Amino acid sequence: MNRRNLLKIFATASPLLIGSTYSKLDEFFYNELPDDINLNKQKILPRGLMSGKSKVAITATSSPLSTYEMKEAINFLKNENINYEIGETVRNNNSSYRYLSASDEERAKEFMKYIVDDTIDCILCGRGGYGVLRILEKLDFAEIRKNPKIIIGFSDVTALLTPIFEHTGLVTFHGPVAVSSFNSFTQNHFKKVLFSNDKFEPIETKEPNAIIINEGIARGVLKGGNLRMILSTLGTPYEPNLDNSILFLEDVSEPAYKVDRMLSQLLLSGKLNKCRGIIFGQFDNLNSRQPFHPGYSFTIKEVIQQLLGNLKIPILINMPFGHVKDKLTLPLGILSEIDTNNQSISILERSVI
Repeated sequence: MNRRNLLKIFATASPLLIGSTYSKLDEFFYNELPDDINLNKQKILPRGLMSGKSKVAITATSSPLSTYEMKEAINFLKNENINYEIGETVRNNNSSYRYLSASDEERAKEFMKYIVDDTIDCILCGRGGYGVLRILEKLDFAEIRKNPKIIIGFSDVTALLTPIFEHTGLVTFHGPVAVSSFNSFTQNHFKKVLFSNDKFEPIETKEPNAIIINEGIARGVLKGGNLRMILSTLGTPYEPNLDNSILFLEDVSEPAYKVDRMLSQLLLSGKLNKCRGIIFGQFDNLNSRQPFHPGYSFTIKEVIQQLLGNLKIPILINMPFGHVKDKLTLPLGILSEIDTNNQSISILERSVI
């Protein structure tokens, strides 16, 4: 039986079967956790990428892009001997849809087409921008569960990655989009996380420039993404469950008072009280003060310290993910560890099979 058919059996099996299937992969790390952590052992791992055998589909789930903007991603796929297909939402760039790559129906239909296409191993979203929220109700989560494959992107794509994991158990990936800079750092981490490897070892990333807000070491389920998009799903059927999570948050070009407002909303929602650790990406204006009547604003760093410093969980700022060139690939739903002593985030279990 080939790997594709085996994955379909796992995805359509009962939750009890799925849990027992993956318990051997997870056993070592789960046994090291406190008993009160209820991790989701029913998660589904997509098949990993393999040189010369895998195929990536590039689709524009949000805003439009040109094929020229994808040159670094395409070169990377070619160099790794990975086949690829470019969707019509990318090729048929139509300015009449303004900030959207295509109509809601077309974007949802193309995404689902690649979901059920058994020749596709990975769906790489073209870019962020805006648009995913408009197609969520048009997606078939049962079909996504039955056809597990790598789904990756960031920014606006957060609104796709989180609901898919929460509704199906399929591990999704916060990482580069097709217009990202695929530099050596981004490529190396992409391959460590997404390429098949029978001898998995924990993937640790240290960031010497990380800023420690609260000290400590914690383990939990990796959840998160773009701060604005997580806020956009609160109160909807697509919001994240952050119980026992290591929450990662990123955003770009937001003034401190807007970050203040968003973090305050997360606090008031009660979501942050259930996290075991928080890591922030690299804000481009972390220590800047913008004019704000009658003087100047707090900095983003000060806002994070004021609002989250009393949570008594480890918190790091300035880790490499999100709207930066050096970009981690972070799997949602996978056991991870934050360690402020090493200024590091570690992925502790495999996220593909």
